[in-house]
Amino acid sequence: MRVHEMKYARRWAVPVAFSVLLALFLTLPIAAQTPEPGGGKLKVMTYNTYVGTEYAGMTSLKLADFLQAATNLALDVRASDPAGRAQAVAREVVANSPHLVSLQEVFTLSTGPTKDNLTTEFDYLQLLLDALAAQGAQYRLVFYRTTWDATVPSTIGWGRNTWAVAILARSDLKPEHFSFTNAQGGTWTAVLSVHLYALDGHADLCPNDLRASDASCRMPMPRGWVSADITYRGEQFRFIGAHLDSASALLEVPQGLELLNGPAKTTLPVIVAADLNADCSDSSDATCATYDNFIKAGFKDAWAAANPLDPGYSKTLPNLNKRSDYVMVRDLFAVQSAALVGEKPSDMTMTGLYPSDHAGVSVKFNHPRWK
Repeated sequence: MRVHEMKYARRWAVPVAFSVLLALFLTLPIAAQTPEPGGGKLKVMTYNTYVGTEYAGMTSLKLADFLQAATNLALDVRASDPAGRAQAVAREVVANSPHLVSLQEVFTLSTGPTKDNLTTEFDYLQLLLDALAAQGAQYRLVFYRTTWDATVPSTIGWGRNTWAVAILARSDLKPEHFSFTNAQGGTWTAVLSVHLYALDGHADLCPNDLRASDASCRMPMPRGWVSADITYRGEQFRFIGAHLDSASALLEVPQGLELLNGPAKTTLPVIVAADLNADCSDSSDATCATYDNFIKAGFKDAWAAANPLDPGYSKTLPNLNKRSDYVMVRDLFAVQSAALVGEKPSDMTMTGLYPSDHAGVSVKFNHPRWK
């Protein structure tokens, strides 16, 4: 330090020190008023967690082929590393800290020597909750609705697979700041039913709940919804998680209308966080009608509002080329940001798998009364 610099340093030393102390003193009341963690803008996330298999071969006419397809289903799920993928999804939740999480294709797999003697191999919801807790995040289950439940034979015994939709909520906030009531769920009346031709006429192989009135063996594969009425920082709204069918617009579009005329039919503001399976990247795609129906019903596409030049493709990782996952909002909230999660190679599991074949969508909302 030069001599003249040292002089200036001595000259300003006392005033600067006094200013620092004064600044610290003045900030003490402000620090005491800092809101609790998570008390800022409302954040929500939707994530299709993927069961880990595509159910190929289940409609085979030959019994031997069907049994092998059912075996492959169990092998595929095991190979998809459910525990590792649950940990990866948990990392995305922890990184974004959403207040509410909508989950689709939440699965369980149980196997055993007979249909009445099964042991649970994978319970994805429990895997995810355990992974969140292990990473220091506090979440609780708001509502869980099983939509599909089927037990079938295979070459290695019997297997039971269930799908569900669910809502998780942060549990580390004070109830007066963040609470929910009226949690419920259901399945759509428009349902895909898969004919298990190979099991027709095999009373010992077609479980009672899959036997149709015409003695054929049919496996319903319904999708569904869950919802809860939320109060966050004095504002009330309905949060809906849902999964619409990917098999055909003949199912997907009626299910979307059922959502709009069912759980979304309320005087409350509404946020829908869902796998709508509505792809408008091709305007001729019939599923795009569901998107249009939401817009006509007064909903805003949160992704489009935040990212008007980005198509928001969220499906078929690693090559995202379809839009399937949406956060739609009606009334009350302004969209502040929207981002994909779990779509980067750095998000993969230690076994080299993406958390899901879908990217998740994380959205932050603001409100004029929230400072």
